[in-house]
Amino acid sequence: LKRTQRGSVALLVLGCAVNYGDRSTLAIANPLIRKDLGLSIADMGMLLSAFLWSYAAFQLPAGALVDRLGPRKLLGAGIFIWSLAQALGGLVTGFWQFVGARIFLGMGESPQFSGLVRVVRDWFNVRERGLPTGIGLCGSKLGPAIAPPVLTVLMLAFGWRWMFIIMGGVGIGVAILWYAIY
Repeated sequence: LKRTQRGSVALLVLGCAVNYGDRSTLAIANPLIRKDLGLSIADMGMLLSAFLWSYAAFQLPAGALVDRLGPRKLLGAGIFIWSLAQALGGLVTGFWQFVGARIFLGMGESPQFSGLVRVVRDWFNVRERGLPTGIGLCGSKLGPAIAPPVLTVLMLAFGWRWMFIIMGGVGIGVAILWYAIY
């Protein structure tokens, strides 16, 4: 039981860190994306909003689906969807394609926290849930803490497009790991 608990929490930290790292890609590459795609500051604001609106809109159905399908299926699918959307962000050729990728990014990321809560509920006694919840949520701080240097190195070495594709590949790897281990 302890091994399952620790493994579950470790996967949650990893998933949250990748989740929040993926959110940072647009901010890190903002000037290069604007120049490459000819986007305005207002367009960049729309791209940020497209993610946030879809993320907010899908929170309720994602929570209900976590209850119905369980965290293994829904978190695994969510990680895969957001990672595919992240990788597709590196392949866009225009604004509306990018909006679509950002909408799917938000949709895929929406089950992360309801799934985290469900995993903790399923594997920990009522009096022992605070610590694993806190540890799982630390990934949401770890991701944006390590994202700027990691993403900047990727972007400078390979370009902004490959930064998105590489991060999408990392997330797909995490989705496979989630399905295999959880």
